Amino acid sequence: MSTTTIDRRPSNTTTVDRLAFEPADFAVLRDAGQESRATQAPDTLRFEYEVSNFQRTVGRQREVVRSAIVKKIVASDAPDEYIQTVIDTLLSSGRPGRLDDAIDILAETGRVLPQFILETLAQQQGTEADEDYWYVLIRAVGKSKLPSARMLIQLLWSRSPEAAVEALRDMGDDDSIKRLRAIATSEPSEFIRQMAAEFIEECSE
Repeated sequence: MSTTTIDRRPSNTTTVDRLAFEPADFAVLRDAGQESRATQAPDTLRFEYEVSNFQRTVGRQREVVRSAIVKKIVASDAPDEYIQTVIDTLLSSGRPGRLDDAIDILAETGRVLPQFILETLAQQQGTEADEDYWYVLIRAVGKSKLPSARMLIQLLWSRSPEAAVEALRDMGDDDSIKRLRAIATSEPSEFIRQMAAEFIEECSE
């Protein structure tokens, strides 16, 4: 599975139509992540090697290694540590396609991904992570097409509007396209409006 990204430029944007989130909304996402956990403790050093090796694989072997990484994350009793290792290892590698690799892996981790995102937001307490960090997480949410995906994309809009628009494109359903239409007409940033308009055309082809 491949991921296509576009050049991302800084933009002065404001949050559009931010949804009102209640404590119950976050509880639902947390519980969904916790339900998917099993009993395997993390071996992060070995796992880091496996993730690094993934970047050197091609073809069918690449799919096999990616699948093994995803299964280890989902089966772990501490998936957050594995997810963080995937992000840290790939983003620091400097290799071409590192963002796409991270997105493709995290998009397949299912319900542990929302749990990781919510815990990361809580731990940061207002601090800003690297832009690529949030780009990967938001795009992975869109590609996952989880029931909570649109809620998370909206929640994370201010972290990277560009990634949020691309994530809506990745989802590609009627509600996401409707959201893109609203962004294309009302978003203050011309760059973001143009992105949304281009993605609407892609979805209609």
